[in-house]
Amino acid sequence: MNITLANFQIKAMSDLMEAMNSDKREIVLKSCTGSGKTIILTHFMDEYCKGHAQTVFIWLTPGKGNLEEQSKEKMDLYIHGSSTKLLSDVMTGGFEENDVCFINWEKLTKKGNNALKESERTNFLEYIEKAHDNGLSFKVIIDESHQNDTVKADD
Repeated sequence: MNITLANFQIKAMSDLMEAMNSDKREIVLKSCTGSGKTIILTHFMDEYCKGHAQTVFIWLTPGKGNLEEQSKEKMDLYIHGSSTKLLSDVMTGGFEENDVCFINWEKLTKKGNNALKESERTNFLEYIEKAHDNGLSFKVIIDESHQNDTVKADD
């Protein structure tokens, strides 16, 4: 599916690229509901990876729903040939260059949640360590971060 980005979306991508190439550690993309933030970010990640080898994006989503799956489906639809993964894919194969991994924050952090047992959390951290050892650099996107504004989420 080919999408033509609006001028403000192209400008947002340009602003994101400029911010990523600066020494900023936190960048906020804020826009009205329905303005295409997911479209902007999927196109941005694709462009960023083209110029920055050894990058892995982690897209964290909040809540009990399947927002991570919806975001992954949009990227698969908008960006032909993108390398997208869900948590289950990471847990079976780890991280690779130019991956965009859509992960539900609750599955990683919620106490008592059996979706990711303690041994699997350890394996997840081992996959991150292995990726770092292989020279991969992580960029994290926190979707709807205002819903997870807690001390635990901050950690």
